[in-house]
Amino acid sequence: MNLPALSKSGYKKHEHKLLKVVTDVAEDSMCKAAKEVAETFNRDECGVSVDGTGQRRGHTSLNGCVAVLSIDTGKVLDLDVMTSYLQKTTKNA
Repeated sequence: MNLPALSKSGYKKHEHKLLKVVTDVAEDSMCKAAKEVAETFNRDECGVSVDGTGQRRGHTSLNGCVAVLSIDTGKVLDLDVMTSYLQKTTKNA
């Protein structure tokens, strides 16, 4: 297609925009799921299932995530991504 490669700064800019949109959509979806549980079952508390994973086995992983799912609906109520990786700050980041 003879298109030039995307520059690193251009890629980072698009990546940042995409992250914002994905984060907003995920938060809205989880809020709707929590409201659905509260309205459907007429209660503020519900049973949940919590599951997590790491990039590596054992306790040596630097990256991982934890999800909280409603037992009643099976929908994700909360999600947390954790990392121990410290990104180097730059002027153009």
